[in-house]
Amino acid sequence: MFFGSGISSGKTREYMANAILIRTAARSFHLATRRSNAVLPEIVRRGREPSHRRNPPCRQRNRLRRFSLRFRTYLYKMRGGGIASRQSSLADVCWSFVGTFIGMASLALINIELWGRQEQGLLLGSFGASAMLVFGAPHAPFAQPRNVVGGQMASALIGVLVQQYAGTDPWLAASLAVALAVAIMHVTGTLHPPGGATALLAVIGSPELKSFGLEFVLYPVGISVVVLTLVGVLYNNLCGRRRYPQYWR
Repeated sequence: MFFGSGISSGKTREYMANAILIRTAARSFHLATRRSNAVLPEIVRRGREPSHRRNPPCRQRNRLRRFSLRFRTYLYKMRGGGIASRQSSLADVCWSFVGTFIGMASLALINIELWGRQEQGLLLGSFGASAMLVFGAPHAPFAQPRNVVGGQMASALIGVLVQQYAGTDPWLAASLAVALAVAIMHVTGTLHPPGGATALLAVIGSPELKSFGLEFVLYPVGISVVVLTLVGVLYNNLCGRRRYPQYWR
């Protein structure tokens, strides 16, 4: 065919060699494409695997670093971040002393008149903590009337109910009373630290104290904290540098 058309034998060999090369390249490309199509799903599958399966040691090291950082932060917070103010003027000390004395004396006299006994069995220890806040830190949120009256009475109610329904296990009743009192004060916005002590006293107090039942909420707790708050309002405002309460509700 090539000879008949007048093409030289050299040109014929060149055409044949090029045809063989093109065919070989096409076959190689076809085989490579089939091989890549078979391998591609495996590559995609490996790429979608979670990182902890592909490189478990790296994952473990990252967890260890995060734990170490959190633990160091936890320890660092124990250092404290500020400087406490320890300065109190002599006038403030005197005002706090006199106010606390008047407040506690009022509660003691009411206790004697209502109970008819000289023993101060119903003068609870938590009232002393409340008096410290009302007269020693009248600006503090925990010392405001809403917190003093509401927190104490709510805690007393919780303590009495826990004592009545879970008093057979003293450790459980004591823990539950204080925990519930804190939760109720949070919910009602009446956080008052001495309230936790009042709830505890309702559970671990003397049998005579427990015999009051729900009356314990009104007396000695209710009447005492109301009197303490009124004395705080009348007394603290006599000082030009004090204002009590900061708010009523």
